[in-house]
Amino acid sequence: VIAINGPRYDFMGYRDEVNEIGKIADFLDGGGSLMVFMDPKAAATQDFTELNEFLSEWGISFGKSVLKDSVNSISADGYSLVSQYTTEGLGASLTTSMRTLETVPKAIVRYAMPIEILYDEKIIDKSARAVSPVLVSYPTTESYPFTDESTADKSGIFNLMTVTQD
Repeated sequence: VIAINGPRYDFMGYRDEVNEIGKIADFLDGGGSLMVFMDPKAAATQDFTELNEFLSEWGISFGKSVLKDSVNSISADGYSLVSQYTTEGLGASLTTSMRTLETVPKAIVRYAMPIEILYDEKIIDKSARAVSPVLVSYPTTESYPFTDESTADKSGIFNLMTVTQD
């Protein structure tokens, strides 16, 4: 497993001397897994062109906003979201053992950006990739654009964690 946690700079890609994105792609093609955790502040101020292009090939894109929920949060500022486990699709299969416990554990996501699913299933080089939510917000969640975090532009259910299977 490769874990990318809060990158501060974009990865080098196909046009660069060292192709970091190509190395990640080769690792995934060999059966590896990738987890990406993005910091909304960094995503708002840094250019992640190569990483974002790579992730779009896997069916996801990070929204350009931060999520807040004053009803379903464990913090006064509303940024520590209590999430819901999805109950259908590939994402639900990952959380079955937790969802079926007598006391279902809460999954808390702090200072999150929405994750947009770009397709449900897409044929890539003779293989199918399917994307599914794993954790989603409650309908009381609001999205605040980075350009103006004082005014919400959307409300509803947002993807907080997704999985792509190739």
